[in-house]
Order: sequence, then structure tokens, then C-alpha cells
Amino acid sequence: MLAKMHRLLAILPLLTSFSPPLQRCHRGRRAITPKAAAEDLASLKVPQLKALLKERGLKVSGKKQELIDRLREHAAAEAPKPPPAPTPRVTPGNVPDAQLAETIVDLLVTEILEARRSNTTINPDTLASKREALLARGGTALEEVAQRRLAAAPHDTELAGAVALVRGFQRAEFQLRSRDAMREILRAATLGSAQLDDCFEKLSKEGRLDGPFARYVEELEQQQKAKPGDGLLDRVLVIVRDRVKAEGGASKELRVLARALRCSDENETREFLSKEFSISLDFAARFEAYVEAAAAFADSSEDGGGASLQGIGRVREVVGELRRKMPV
Repeated sequence: MLAKMHRLLAILPLLTSFSPPLQRCHRGRRAITPKAAAEDLASLKVPQLKALLKERGLKVSGKKQELIDRLREHAAAEAPKPPPAPTPRVTPGNVPDAQLAETIVDLLVTEILEARRSNTTINPDTLASKREALLARGGTALEEVAQRRLAAAPHDTELAGAVALVRGFQRAEFQLRSRDAMREILRAATLGSAQLDDCFEKLSKEGRLDGPFARYVEELEQQQKAKPGDGLLDRVLVIVRDRVKAEGGASKELRVLARALRCSDENETREFLSKEFSISLDFAARFEAYVEAAAAFADSSEDGGGASLQGIGRVREVVGELRRKMPV
């Protein structure tokens, strides 16, 4: 008997730990959940209802139904509210539209202008908080705002100073972002062509292979030409420059075909295209038509034979195989 009692005492904390605690409000009074308000209040007597009302500092006069309604309204008001939806972060690749970026930049210029006119110190966070809008789409939003506002007030030196300050911040941020992108490209280049392709695709989707980055590469080329060396970095910069230009003007179909042609065998091609097609069935259909057109062109072209035609044929076979497995 004593041993059995010891076992019961041993499991008692486990049992009580899973018991739902009684909801309490401040000052130790019992909380009324909306469910309890709907189900339990009707079973209480008037003195009990008035006691609950008194605990909450509410009126205690009225008929029973009025007391119940009063408690239910109070319980609904005390119920926890869902947290507000988080504000989506604006990044260079996901600014909803050009007008939004322009509005954000316009407000920034106004804020800087007011600070200059009132001789107030400009908080660096004011500029940093608008960084993504300033960098979006190659920084075109700032140029649009600057042209419009300076044209409307050509002799406003304070406005010109505010625009110049924002432009200086934007230029520095583009420099830092371009430097980071170049480091990513050079790191990927040491790992292989597939990793380099992935890197370019990632940077393109993020909107980082833009005009400022192209200018950054050209500046590096000019600097490198003035330095003695074996020319290796020069060749790397030329490759990066040409690739940036190609990425900027190429369609997604062309980029995917170029990447598929660089796959070493049919299995690698199938794995790569399966990932691309899983994103969009519509793109899969467009790409199939694109590959058919490319194969027809290569077949009819005098210099389209050989390895190029063979590679397109391999891609076409894999595309056909994958498309047959997809829903119509």
C-alpha cells in the first residue's frame, strides 16, 4: 500500500502539469472567455452575474439578459487581438512598382530638405531606411524625382543641396553593393561554370546586375589597364562585363537554354530543367516552343551543326520527356 502511494505521488506532478490552468485576470478575478460568456453565463443567477460585473467595474443594474450581454461585450473587448500583418520589406528585386519607389524617394528628399532649412542634424537612419527604394531599378526613382523637383524650383539651392546629398548616399551604396556582387561572382567562378551560372541568375533576380553594376565593372577595367600584371584579371572583367550585358538583354528562355546546353550530360540536363519547370507550367510550354524554334534554326543554318546542334537535340529530347509527364 505504501509503495503504491509513493508511485501515485511520483506521477502526480506529471498529471497536474498537463491540467489547463484557470484563466485569471488582473487582481485575481476569473477571466471570462468568449466561449464561457456564450455557454456559462446563462446558467448563473443574477447575484452571481452582478458579482462578476462588480469585479470588472461595470454597471450592475438591469435585467438578467442585460447583465449577460454586458459581460459578453466586456469579454469580447478583452479578448486578445491578432497581431498586425508585418509590413513587407522592400528590396531591389521586389519593389512593387516604379511609382512606389518614386514616392518613397520623394518623401526622403522632402525630409532632407526640411532638415536643411531648419538647420537640423540629418539622422543617418533617415537615408538608410530608404536604401532599397534608392537602389531599386538602377536608381531611376531618384533621377525622376530630382528632374521634376529641380525643374519646378531651379533656383532653390537648399533643394539642390538635398538632392546632391541623397545622390551621394545612393552612389556610395551602389559602390558597396557592386563590390559585394563582384566578390560573389569571383567566388563562384572559382567553383565552376554551374556555380557561376547560379550566381549570375541569383544576382539578376535580385536586380543587382543593373546599370550601376555595369559602370562599376567598366571602371574596374579602366583601373586594371593602368596596372602591370599578367592580364588574368583583365580577362575575367571582360567576361563579367559581357555576361552582364547578355543577362540584361536576354530573355529567360535564352538564359535557361544557354545553361541547359552547358550541362555535361542528359541526367544533369533533366535535373536542371525539372527545377525550372516546377516553378511555372506556363514557362515550360514557352520554353518547349523556344527550343523547337532554336533546333529548327540550328538545323537550317550552315554553321549550326556539330556540337551546337547535338546539344540542342539533347535539350529538346529532355524537354519533350518532361512535358509528356506534365498535366495538360
